Amino acid sequence: MPYDIVPVVQTAAGPTVSDAHLRAIWERLVAERKAEMVFYAGGISTAEQFVAFMRAPQIAACIAVDAARHPLIVGWLTNIDNAAAFAHYFVLGRPRRQAGWAMRDYWMDLRQADGTHLLDVLIGITPESHTLALRLLRLMGFTTIGTIPRYCNCVHAGGRQGGVISHYERRETRGPAQP
Repeated sequence: MPYDIVPVVQTAAGPTVSDAHLRAIWERLVAERKAEMVFYAGGISTAEQFVAFMRAPQIAACIAVDAARHPLIVGWLTNIDNAAAFAHYFVLGRPRRQAGWAMRDYWMDLRQADGTHLLDVLIGITPESHTLALRLLRLMGFTTIGTIPRYCNCVHAGGRQGGVISHYERRETRGPAQP
């Protein structure tokens, strides 16, 4: 099944994703009881806060959609600098490995004005209790490299817990091995 990635940006013709659509995504996230897990540090607890967050200039947000244009994964990059960025995401409904790969590949194919890749490395920090998210990161090809004790302030889960550090590094396509 093909998956498309829709960036959440403002174009000359208007936004690529309407505020109403973003509010509907928020309502679904709440209905699936995932909002407090996704925004574990607090700060995003209403649809309007979510819309403002997704449109913030320091957030590079996108949505993986299926052929019927249903949202499957919402992701965003932060701290884009030095060919690296922090990757964040949540899944709506059941996880779909290929949709995750599509989002990861979209991020890794972002280009600068001169045509060079914007990113070589994606970084994730995930609360250690989010075992499904950690499993999904591995399925997306991320490598876990360790845990920072008490890094994540999980206000909805009772306090601080370890932050599992994961990364995904660009794998350049190379020709066949030379003898």
